[in-house]
Amino acid sequence: MATLKPFKAVRPKKELAPDLCELPYDVLSSAEAREAAAGHPLSFFHVSKPEIDLP
Repeated sequence: MATLKPFKAVRPKKELAPDLCELPYDVLSSAEAREAAAGHPLSFFHVSKPEIDLP
């Protein structure tokens, strides 16, 4: 059985939260995610949908 241990959560600063948080990755297509992340280098779409940064 796995042993679960508590850990301190990491949260973004309140002023950065709107730039970081996004809809779930499967809600938007890659094209829609690319558009939503345009101009937002901190958007989590760059992690959850990395293809948006490819040519």
